[in-house]
Amino acid sequence: MGLVRHIGRAIYVENYRDDSVIPDDISRAEVLKGIKEFLADGFPTGFKKSHTYELAHEDARYPPPVILALAIKAKTGSLPATKFRAGEKTKCFEVLRSCGFEIVRIADDDKN
Repeated sequence: MGLVRHIGRAIYVENYRDDSVIPDDISRAEVLKGIKEFLADGFPTGFKKSHTYELAHEDARYPPPVILALAIKAKTGSLPATKFRAGEKTKCFEVLRSCGFEIVRIADDDKN
């Protein structure tokens, strides 16, 4: 969990990640819709470039958390309300791999 700050009576958790926002039944078709939306519109607000891993598909590479968030949007009609964790042994990568996608590590010379 991230840093907790009190703002008035509310509690704000910085960098909070909630894997429960990822549905267990995301389909390959929804991930492909996410890729299509990413190609058309780019990064949704609040998302950024991946620095360690990419989703490889048809000779192109994409940021896995962004593509999964857009797949969730394709399924539910909206982006997840909170961010989720991404990386090895996370639900994000588990779901993408279960849909038949390859997650690859970005080579050091490709990070620039």
